[in-house]
Amino acid sequence: MIFQVSQYIKYKFNSIRSTSILNDDLLQLIRSLDKLELSPHYLEKYLKIRQSLLENHSMIEVTDFGKGSKFFTSNQRKVSSIAKVAGISKKNGEQLIKFVHQFQPQHILEIGTSLGLGTSCLSLGNPNADIISLEGCPETATVATSLLQESGLTNIEIKIGEFEKTLPEVTEKRKFDLIYFDGNHSYEATNRYVEICLKTKTPHTIWIFDDINWSKGMNLFWQEFKRKSIIKNYYENWNWGVVRLDG
Repeated sequence: MIFQVSQYIKYKFNSIRSTSILNDDLLQLIRSLDKLELSPHYLEKYLKIRQSLLENHSMIEVTDFGKGSKFFTSNQRKVSSIAKVAGISKKNGEQLIKFVHQFQPQHILEIGTSLGLGTSCLSLGNPNADIISLEGCPETATVATSLLQESGLTNIEIKIGEFEKTLPEVTEKRKFDLIYFDGNHSYEATNRYVEICLKTKTPHTIWIFDDINWSKGMNLFWQEFKRKSIIKNYYENWNWGVVRLDG
């Protein structure tokens, strides 16, 4: 928590001078989001999905393969509590819907389904996309599957298992226009996932890394990765690091 506070102060200071490298189509895409007015149908549906999780007080046993939680001391957790502290925020959810709506990726991979809130944003952004979402915890995946089915979001396939096993399987013969990294927020794991996913890129691929200031390790990963030669351009804010890969 101390790290996040200090990073946020630095972020606010540096943002005055600009913290992003934006050009070409990525610049146009990011700038278009502020002006985009989505149909109320999509936003209302997203808010309804989000509220259903916040009102779900069922207890589940969370299997955590990542860095663990900063908020929970037990693996027995209420769905509503997980949604409140670990789910995508209302603002970021709306931004993700807008981003996907503008970009219109046809093949999407999400690494880290959790309860399915971010997954629903991907689907609402483009209901015609083919979406694969990976989740390590069986019980959160069950909650997500029920939520998405009840919401009529049918273009999603959830694969359950440790990412070290499921990620190589889904990337073996597939290409993805968009990959949303929201799983194990550690330096080592994220670097491994990136190496596996590189073979899936297309000339138009965009990757979004969530929680780039979640920890020292995640921040270090982002600071290193955004400067790699495979990056055509990038955008960053407090929560996200977005890269256009050099195809």
